[in-house]
Amino acid sequence: FRPIIQAFYEACDALSLRLLRIMARNLGMPPESLDAHFRPAHTSFVRFNYYPKCSQPVKPLGVNPHTDSGALTLLLQDAPALEVSRNRTWWLVEPVPGALTVNIGDMMQVWSNDEYAAPLHRVLATEEERFSAPFFFNPSYATNYAPLPSVVDPRHPARYRSINWREFRDQRAAGDYADAG
Repeated sequence: FRPIIQAFYEACDALSLRLLRIMARNLGMPPESLDAHFRPAHTSFVRFNYYPKCSQPVKPLGVNPHTDSGALTLLLQDAPALEVSRNRTWWLVEPVPGALTVNIGDMMQVWSNDEYAAPLHRVLATEEERFSAPFFFNPSYATNYAPLPSVVDPRHPARYRSINWREFRDQRAAGDYADAG
């Protein structure tokens, strides 16, 4: 099992870096301008989620509404359960066989000064047992991030102050799990 998971992790890491470079270029920066935050060290990880069968008449959520805190999330899902909020309506994200779902994270929203928005999303409980495997593309803990110079000008002031990734992630984790101590 380990070689398969390692290969999946490495493929997601490489794809995430390619996507990051495309997004940096789209924001008017050199493609490799954000690489130093992810190379050689970073805090990315794969999480394996198990959702047991839920046959209650009113189904609870598998995961409450949230945004992802890092730069990008690549999601391998096996059943339609992910929903994204748009205009106060929840929309189902149908999984495509052999494809990954890509989410923008809070960090990319800050770097882009809101040009890229981290979507509010949730996961539904379903009547079938299922799994998902999100890959969270996160920088090194030493990363300080703020809107990129290319997206800030007198007409578009910075909407965010500089944020340290370790401090932000620690605060998010404390909030994510505040009800569990």
